Amino acid sequence: MRDWQSFVRERLDLSALDPAQQNEITAEMAAHIEDLCEDRQAHGLCGSDAARIAGDEVPNWNRLSRLICRSKRAEPPMNDRTRQLWLPGFASLAGSNLLLMVLSCASLDVRMVQERSLTWFPSLDLVAAYAPWVAAQPLAGALAAWLSHRAGGSRPVKLCAALFPSIVMLACWGLVIPASAMFEGVWAARHPAYMLLGAFVWVAPAAMGLLFGCLPFLSSQKNAGVPAESR
Repeated sequence: MRDWQSFVRERLDLSALDPAQQNEITAEMAAHIEDLCEDRQAHGLCGSDAARIAGDEVPNWNRLSRLICRSKRAEPPMNDRTRQLWLPGFASLAGSNLLLMVLSCASLDVRMVQERSLTWFPSLDLVAAYAPWVAAQPLAGALAAWLSHRAGGSRPVKLCAALFPSIVMLACWGLVIPASAMFEGVWAARHPAYMLLGAFVWVAPAAMGLLFGCLPFLSSQKNAGVPAESR
């Protein structure tokens, strides 16, 4: 009987892989070719002809070697947490912030932006940008929850992904903005009530909109996007 492992090892260049992978792939290929040879013999071919046909099963060993090495050295697939939480959350955050930027630029002229940049809180002049932004939050929440749902996320994960923009905004109002205010010595640092009011205005209404948008996906039990390997 022909030594098919030696046959494969002579033709398949797996030097880019570690020895364990080389032995595993060589054994699998040798077993496959041996099965083909036995199948040809079962159909009436003599041993030499069956071995020749089975050996010619791979038309281009160099190309096969490159494909195998490339697949074995490929980056690991994206983990579930990234697909179910981080990507949906950042997609919602990016969409929400982009909409706010567009609405702000569309509703305020340059001189007004310069004037209001000297104050801490937006005045009623910003309602033209703020109100449509809040009204659009259900879309951002629905987008994040849908992406997480498609990736097989659980209810808590879908909820966190949908509320991600408000979580980031709350972190800004709770950590970044107070630290910046104290460092720069602005008047808001000496009036914590205004800080709480600002946090409430920018976090609570948006969070309610995000929650409203994700509710249909929280009530759904079907994980339409469960990865194939877990089915």
